[in-house]
Amino acid sequence: MLKGAFTRLPMVIVRDEIALMQRTLARLLASESFEVVHADQVSMSKYGLQGKQAHHILDLHNAMYLVTERLATHETNPLKRLMFQQEARALARYEAQLCARYDQVTFVTDEDRQLIQRQ
Repeated sequence: MLKGAFTRLPMVIVRDEIALMQRTLARLLASESFEVVHADQVSMSKYGLQGKQAHHILDLHNAMYLVTERLATHETNPLKRLMFQQEARALARYEAQLCARYDQVTFVTDEDRQLIQRQ
């Protein structure tokens, strides 16, 4: 959680940094060639950008920053509300950056796509 605060990365990204996953992907990509690398959801997005020659696809499903904004709106604890607001801003930035870095991004609704592309 502290790492997210100091790096401005969303906590969900920092939380899901898994060294074993990174090593396994590095080993696979060093030994085999892949045409496509697919990541499912924002929490796995950093792993889907591996493989230089591959086509990178991300399923974002929905705008996660909106879910976190809604949590902040309904939170009565001021400290938790502040944390949710900060996480929503970090997720909005991160999701918009992902769209620029991936070759293809899919969403469940066109509304979510438009909201993220406006960030």
